[in-house]
Amino acid sequence: MGPGQFFGWSSLFPLEQKLGWTRAVKASRAMAFEASRLRDLFRADHYLEYAIIRKASQDMADRISVARQRLVEVLESHHEAGAHP
Repeated sequence: MGPGQFFGWSSLFPLEQKLGWTRAVKASRAMAFEASRLRDLFRADHYLEYAIIRKASQDMADRISVARQRLVEVLESHHEAGAHP
């Protein structure tokens, strides 16, 4: 993850309890929000909701794209090595 990216974005979406963890490999600052309080704020301010959900969605899409590219690279190297499924 890099500056400004979301961690724990699944908590933005209702309502099951979720748990996540990560480890910083260098000095970092993080902001934490209580998900239920944030959802209350979303109900009161739809512009805030839109901005947060849009940013979280972009981060999710970026991570999925990176994961997909890594998978393609692994499968290609596996195929080039002559391995068969």
